Amino acid sequence: MEHVFSGKINCVCCIFKKKCKLKKKKEFSSENLLCYLELCQYRQEIKKQCERENITIDDAHPNKFILSEVLPKSKIVFNSETSTKDKIMALIHKYIKTSATYEINISYQARNEMIAILRNPSFFLQFSPSLYPFIFDPVLKELLSLMRDSFSRFSKTVAFQKFMTNA
Repeated sequence: MEHVFSGKINCVCCIFKKKCKLKKKKEFSSENLLCYLELCQYRQEIKKQCERENITIDDAHPNKFILSEVLPKSKIVFNSETSTKDKIMALIHKYIKTSATYEINISYQARNEMIAILRNPSFFLQFSPSLYPFIFDPVLKELLSLMRDSFSRFSKTVAFQKFMTNA
């Protein structure tokens, strides 16, 4: 899933990126989109795992953060040999930790809450498995808000209007 997009998503991302470079602003952040997709897949997959193991979960947002099954699958999330704990740690290392390979743009508070998991080895002993699917929800909410803001500005550009006319 590293940098794989399909069809229109790829075209819109490319147009958006080019348009923003012209303005000399870093408006587009592919790592935010990649992280959003991978964390949504994590959420969906761990919810399914909880259901298979008869773990009762209370999803405050059952119709939110749902992705199509046809998207490329995350190597981290869909690795059946990796524990849920290790998946969480790997995703934090990949996206959230300061100087992560694909460090995302989130608030100081959200970042510190996630990094605290890395620093506290007993976290998983104190945390109910019924909450595992939702551990990244604060991050997902921030990313969604950032992407909506960026897209609302981008959708008003001539480049986007031209793309939509030709799509």
